[in-house]
Amino acid sequence: MFDTVFWQILIVVIFLSGYTLLSKRLQKIPDIPIWLVILYLITRIIASIARDLTWAAEWAPWIQVASAVILSWAIARMTFFLFIELPLRLRKKKELPNITRDLILLTCYTVLLVIVLRFKSNINLTGILTTSAVLTVVVGFAAQTTLSSLISGLMLQIERPFGLGDWIKIEEKQGRVIGITWKSTRLLTREKILVYIPNAEITNKSFFNYSRPNRTLVARVYIGIEYGAPPNTVKDVIIQVLNQHPQVLKIPPPDIYLKEFGDFAITYEIRFCHSNFANDPKIKSDINYQIWYALRRNNIKIPFPIRDVHLNHIERRFQVKALEAQKSSFNVEGLLGQVSIFAALSAEIRTQIAERSVIAEYGAGEFIVRQGDQGDSLYVIRTGSCGIYVRRDGKQENKIATIKHGDFFGEMSLLTGEPITATVRAMVDTSVIIIDKENFSNILNDNPAISVQLGEILAKRQKELAEEAGRIVAETPSSSSMIAKIKWFFRID
Repeated sequence: MFDTVFWQILIVVIFLSGYTLLSKRLQKIPDIPIWLVILYLITRIIASIARDLTWAAEWAPWIQVASAVILSWAIARMTFFLFIELPLRLRKKKELPNITRDLILLTCYTVLLVIVLRFKSNINLTGILTTSAVLTVVVGFAAQTTLSSLISGLMLQIERPFGLGDWIKIEEKQGRVIGITWKSTRLLTREKILVYIPNAEITNKSFFNYSRPNRTLVARVYIGIEYGAPPNTVKDVIIQVLNQHPQVLKIPPPDIYLKEFGDFAITYEIRFCHSNFANDPKIKSDINYQIWYALRRNNIKIPFPIRDVHLNHIERRFQVKALEAQKSSFNVEGLLGQVSIFAALSAEIRTQIAERSVIAEYGAGEFIVRQGDQGDSLYVIRTGSCGIYVRRDGKQENKIATIKHGDFFGEMSLLTGEPITATVRAMVDTSVIIIDKENFSNILNDNPAISVQLGEILAKRQKELAEEAGRIVAETPSSSSMIAKIKWFFRID
């Protein structure tokens, strides 16, 4: 009953069906639209079976017509895939929206159906078209809402106010466009919730597109600062924080606006640009974190209502006492005794250095110093830990070490004014003791002999670091050259 061709077609159908199922489950296997090819082969199998059955002989011509129609559709579908969809995938460009693809294919299928029926059968096409027109009117009245969404979907494809991947907001619904169908547009929110919005609702209402005309957008953050802080100082501190954030664009540069004088604070508007709307809440959160630490390091307060008005003078005196108590409890002098370049100095000198030092706190992820910047301070880690990053030959910064409690960095910048040779970034909330040139110069001017001790110690440390790094020891500076640099930098005769 079944010939060889039958079994060959059946094997091909099973193989293609298995391929289609696997391509749906495994992303590594390319998804090829071969379901019409499978359907055509199935009609061929049915036709071969009907040919041998007497009762099915009258259906054989119709099966042949159906087979010809499906074959023409399969050829059209594969042609569309090979010449339109596949090139877009290979070039990694956005694929056509479903509604555009379906409209093109539906038009092709309709034309092919009419052509095949015209040449393969004796069907009266005039009667079919007349019946179809009447049926269209009946269906149109019964599905006005669906047709409205369909027409709206076509309008969206013509005007293209947004595309796949764009972030839009319609009333309270906000998300990334992941699909546009005949009936609705699909949005994926930041909470990974899928929202279906009828196309008719989109065309009848105003909406925001955060991805047009380009991905760059202006973000705003508001903050209230105490009246005692000079606005220019506040601006400089916040700008420094913004310039350190990797996702804040340098062009156009960020800016700070003084918005209003409130009852207990001056309100500032922080404006900056970035190109990642999906990550907008986290970027603003990171900046708020870092602004808090930066303001605290610069003794700038974010005031509380009422309390700052009535207890301000008491609070100021309390802060001074708290700062003194803080230094005492931190045992700054004892920690400086662990630093090699200060260990050889007398206890009296270390006490003077400790009294003139500053304690600053940095949040996790903040940059303490940047490679290549001009520095004039030494940093001693009191609590927390930091990562040291070095950029070589203009490449990306690589982490080379981790430093913790008692470790220090920036000694060359403090004593010779040389540029910083590595970037240091807080890995966790970190507290550091800062000794800058301005305070340290008074000590050197009062005790010029210290410069000789420091030069010898610094030369020895540089030699040890050079040996650890595998460099030639002869390239490291001598103690005499170090002493000369220190004296020149601090203007010591």
